[in-house]
Amino acid sequence: MRPRYLLTGLVLAPAVALGGLVHQSAASQSTPPDPGHAQVIAHAVIALDDDSRVWTVSTIEAGEHPTDVPIDDAPGFVLGADGAAVVRDGTGVRTRLAGGEALAVRRDDQLTVRATGADTASVSLLTLARAESNDLGAALGAGETFAFPGGSRDIELVGDCLTEGETTRIAASDAPILVLVTVGSVAVEMDADDAET
Repeated sequence: MRPRYLLTGLVLAPAVALGGLVHQSAASQSTPPDPGHAQVIAHAVIALDDDSRVWTVSTIEAGEHPTDVPIDDAPGFVLGADGAAVVRDGTGVRTRLAGGEALAVRRDDQLTVRATGADTASVSLLTLARAESNDLGAALGAGETFAFPGGSRDIELVGDCLTEGETTRIAASDAPILVLVTVGSVAVEMDADDAET
């Protein structure tokens, strides 16, 4: 049985925790995360070389005019943050994202984002960037560099909203898990003696 990571909400305001997971993708043996309290809010099957990767997080402000979303060769997710935004791909397909809604992005996607109304909006870009990249732009490395196992992999963004004292479990994966807390704070417990707020 795979280990699970326990997240506990510590504040009265809801704490939104998002976990980025990487699983092996095989038609004959697919192992989705234990949904429990959390839900998969976006996912995609990607194929990457076996090289060093790191989860990164950056914020993109969206206004009245389209703003480019810098994907390059780093797959991941666009997550709605403040306000409502419209993400448009290179073929003109549009996806509206409100806070907590997400869209999987693949390497070399050509995306733009703009606010849906007169008010500005923002989205978060979570990517599996090459660790040796010298141009991560405004992105922040979020965690340790790890050896990406290569081949076809299922990446999933799991979201949850926790109130004080409430817990949820996220199944372990073959690669490090990114936990992004968008509001409040949580305690991440990997075993009974190892918790981090």
